[in-house]
Amino acid sequence: MQERRADPAGDGDEQRRTRTERARERGRGAGARAAELRQRQLRLRDGTPSTPEDVAAARQAAALGLERAEEALEHSIAAHEFAAEAHDRVAHYLEQLARSGGPQVDRWLLKAHHHRAAAMADRDAEEADQRLLRDQRSG
Repeated sequence: MQERRADPAGDGDEQRRTRTERARERGRGAGARAAELRQRQLRLRDGTPSTPEDVAAARQAAALGLERAEEALEHSIAAHEFAAEAHDRVAHYLEQLARSGGPQVDRWLLKAHHHRAAAMADRDAEEADQRLLRDQRSG
């Protein structure tokens, strides 16, 4: 029997609330950074040179963006892995049903084939995300 893995997104109302609160905080922070960026752009258009504070804020925003991108890739990798394993479990179950015989054998085998293909696609996407993450971390 195959081992079941936990959903990478977590479970439970408390974890869901915590994720929602973190997302709201990130949204508020992104809104504030966007407003600052608009103000800086207006000053630059008016001919006002960038201040050291502007440069520091831009560097901080770039670093935060890179961090968020890495977090998103890590989450995507885990989600693809989880989805591939789920497709494999469903395909295995459908193949067992088909071995038992009955009037729907062809239908079950076709569905199993589709789930195996979906599992392969998820693994390919997981590998692509892993390559992106390695490239991003290596500079």
